Amino acid sequence: MLTKADGNTVLGSLTLGGYDASKVIPNDLTFIFAPDNERDLVVGVAGITANTTTKQNINLLEQDDLNMFIDSTIAEMWLPTQVCKAFEDAFGLKYDNKTNLYLVDDTLHQTLLAQNPSVTFTLGQKYSTDATMQITLPYAAFDLEASPPYRGLQQKKRYFPIRQGVNASQWVLGRTFLQEAYLTVDWERQNFSVSAIDWTFGKPSQLIPIVSPQYAVLEAPPAPKKPLSTGAIIGAALGGGFALALILVVVGWWFWRRRHKRKLEAIKAKYEADVAAAAAAKKETPDKSDEPPTSPIQESETGTGIFPKAELPGESAVYHEMSTNPKEKEPMAINEADNTEAQIFEMPGCIPERQEAGGRQLSEKESMVVRERIYNGVDPTTPDVSPTVYDAPRRLAPISPSEVTMVHGRLPGTNNVSPITPRTPRDGAFLEASDTFFQLPPYRPRQEGRAAEDTLLSPISPLEGSADSSRRRFSYES
Repeated sequence: MLTKADGNTVLGSLTLGGYDASKVIPNDLTFIFAPDNERDLVVGVAGITANTTTKQNINLLEQDDLNMFIDSTIAEMWLPTQVCKAFEDAFGLKYDNKTNLYLVDDTLHQTLLAQNPSVTFTLGQKYSTDATMQITLPYAAFDLEASPPYRGLQQKKRYFPIRQGVNASQWVLGRTFLQEAYLTVDWERQNFSVSAIDWTFGKPSQLIPIVSPQYAVLEAPPAPKKPLSTGAIIGAALGGGFALALILVVVGWWFWRRRHKRKLEAIKAKYEADVAAAAAAKKETPDKSDEPPTSPIQESETGTGIFPKAELPGESAVYHEMSTNPKEKEPMAINEADNTEAQIFEMPGCIPERQEAGGRQLSEKESMVVRERIYNGVDPTTPDVSPTVYDAPRRLAPISPSEVTMVHGRLPGTNNVSPITPRTPRDGAFLEASDTFFQLPPYRPRQEGRAAEDTLLSPISPLEGSADSSRRRFSYES
């Protein structure tokens, strides 16, 4: 039987081949067996402290390097003598030499109840790890009774369950300590653990077996997780943002479709109502238009059954290709009866009309100027060239003999000859009056004393009947 802090008693728990995980407050400390097979469940006691309503953190461990054996066959806790003296001073205990017990009378019991002390054991394994764990025992774990004939008692008496151990072989944590501690032992793996008890009421049992190493399947240690790279973090952030945006788009589309569907239903309902109202009104007031339609080609009582065919008005237009009237040279549309041919456009004549008064033909340059004016308009900077302006003919006027002056006297005794007078060539052929091309003079022997330049031929014909041998200089070009 175990006594809890609130005074209630509970049954002890023993599980073979496993442990009850529902009663364990887990910790990371595991103890290995001691070399002595008779004292293998040895723990190191790193500290013992007490707390009361009047004092806190009372140090009860008066020596270092204290190792104690956990034994469930012993009721009390066997502590070094110095530790027991510290308990006496802290709680006012009195040692009975006859029974070697710390008997507690009623006065001391009431005092301890008022102080409500608690003792905390700090356990560890000094040479294997620095980890520690704590087990706290309330005063109810120390409030025990001894019955006769235990230790020669004649009647039941209260006692404080600590005993004085002379050497290390007597230092034991018994069932008093196990009231608040849960011991789990793995005999095949040579280790054990000590945990504080979970006193949660009504918690179901959770039995976990301790499998033998020869049947246990070794599990590979989990591979260390590599931290995510910067690219992976950015990719995850972008993926999350895209997924969130997609979700928002889907939700928005769903709301839009729902709203659109409502509008369509409202329009449909309104249309059906209008149709029903129109049908009702039609039934009330019959319309003559309900009569079946008649075909336009159907014979009537007074007609012949032939209806006129609609055609476009046919208007013919006369188009003059070679007309001299400028107004008739503009393109005119030709309308056919069936209106199936496209309109024909023809460019106006690009060659100006021949001038009747001047009697001369325009040059190519003047034709281009006139044509440019027709198509592009008149350029104010261009000199006015028109086929209607009469230019003096470039043909030279006849020259009278009085206007001719002799420039050389090489042909004396000849008659005066006009430049336009026809001459008789050497071969005896007659020339036309308009033929004024260059003719060689008749051959004469070279006379001595004349200058060399006088022997040069001149394109100017000599004057007939003139004593002056000089010639009339003129040009055939205008």
